[in-house]
Amino acid sequence: MRKQIDNKNILLAGQDINIKHLTRREKEYLSLMALGFTNYQIAFILSVTDSTVKKTLESIYSKLYASNRPNAIMIAILYDILTYTTIFELVCSYKEKIFYSQKSGNYSPSNLLLCKFL
Repeated sequence: MRKQIDNKNILLAGQDINIKHLTRREKEYLSLMALGFTNYQIAFILSVTDSTVKKTLESIYSKLYASNRPNAIMIAILYDILTYTTIFELVCSYKEKIFYSQKSGNYSPSNLLLCKFL
């Protein structure tokens, strides 16, 4: 496994991952996934449809050569695509919707921890 930070190209298990192809919006999706939100909650927070969430996640998986959610999050964290700063900025931007989505009853451990700080 090789990592080249200069030009943002990463070789991961023989695959060339180009970080600059991830949009700001895709990084928002990744942040919400890392916080444990469901597709339904992500759709509510970002004001999009469930099908938009699914299509965007498929695009993210493809760009990161990930097969599933945990794998995409791991790659994103490992290569500094997701950082505490990006997640914190997202939470500050969408805190009202994030808090409201918690009242819907779909809690995960990371969601409960997040609510404690909102």
